[in-house]
Amino acid sequence: MNTDNNILNQIEIFVKKYFKDKHQVAFTYHNIDHTQAVVSATIKIAAACKLNNSDTEMIIIAAWFHDIGYFTNKEEHEKESIRIAEEYLNSQKYSIESIKKIGNCIYSTKMGVEPKNILEQVLCDADLFALGEKNNFKNCSNLRKEQEIVFGKTLTYKKWLKQEIDFLEKHQYYTSFAREQQREQKENNLTIIKNLLMQEPTEPKKEKKKTTLSKGVETMFRITSRNHTALSAMADDKANIMLSINAIIISLSMSLLLPNILTSPKLLIPTSILLLVSILTIIFATLATRPKVTSGTFTKEDIHNKRVNLLFFGNFFKVDFEDFDWGMKEMMKDNDFLYGSLIKDFYYLGIVLNQKFKYLRYCYNTFMFGMIIATLVFILTLAIDF
Repeated sequence: MNTDNNILNQIEIFVKKYFKDKHQVAFTYHNIDHTQAVVSATIKIAAACKLNNSDTEMIIIAAWFHDIGYFTNKEEHEKESIRIAEEYLNSQKYSIESIKKIGNCIYSTKMGVEPKNILEQVLCDADLFALGEKNNFKNCSNLRKEQEIVFGKTLTYKKWLKQEIDFLEKHQYYTSFAREQQREQKENNLTIIKNLLMQEPTEPKKEKKKTTLSKGVETMFRITSRNHTALSAMADDKANIMLSINAIIISLSMSLLLPNILTSPKLLIPTSILLLVSILTIIFATLATRPKVTSGTFTKEDIHNKRVNLLFFGNFFKVDFEDFDWGMKEMMKDNDFLYGSLIKDFYYLGIVLNQKFKYLRYCYNTFMFGMIIATLVFILTLAIDF
């Protein structure tokens, strides 16, 4: 098979980078592993069908691009894949006629669309080549999991098995090579699923990855949480002290010093400095204690991808209790998720504490140096009067 290895190598690099950049944990089926498997199957079938070099190159390109649009348009990912492929191939000055054929091959992989020529038949067979592989049940399970997370399509274990049986019984490969090569294992896969259905159709219990933590680690979590809470309370208390003191200073300045400015204009500058220092101190103290507003919501996809921390109220206060209850139970079933949430909680609380103490430092520095300056100016003003 002599094809333009340069363009194929470039496309392979482009597609792998695209999948890496757009990677989402929820895509347990439509991922780079599936794409590479389809490319591998495409090469085998194309060789068996004795396609010429040009057709082989086009069908391999179509295989690389056939699922790339899934990230941005899950409902019509074939059309999006065609758009991305056309955009890339046009930038490479690829033949317009060949680009059109590649697009037709990609579209033929859409469910319910019949392939019209040998190129389209090769890609369709390659896309479902795994139906005749030993790992088919795992692939089907990954697709089921992905549809539950991405589309919310939840099927009982029994209904899912029936759906898989129905699909395998109706499916037919288009090329003689795929039919002959995959027939025996495909029949075995069908038998395996039928046997599972005949047994008690109950979802197998999923093994949860257990994380065994020592007593010292649990003590570390507890002490760290207590220390963070104590530091946060300390910062708030210090900020409240400064708010109270400077509120009193402003109140006394307004009542005692401002009325005397009319008779003693020299008091204007030190009084203004005193008021400015107090106002700046109050601003920094307020920033140190000001709460941060969060969205208060999360999605099922966030839970499955372990992207949300349910230990912080700001991530769930707008969510219904049923959804929060479900999310908490999912987290408690997975030790990695649970302790990962604790770690996230410590990390982001640390960031908040850093902000608090940063503004608190500004507050105390402003108050300390400002009061020194204001006092010196008052003394100089009074000295001049004498």
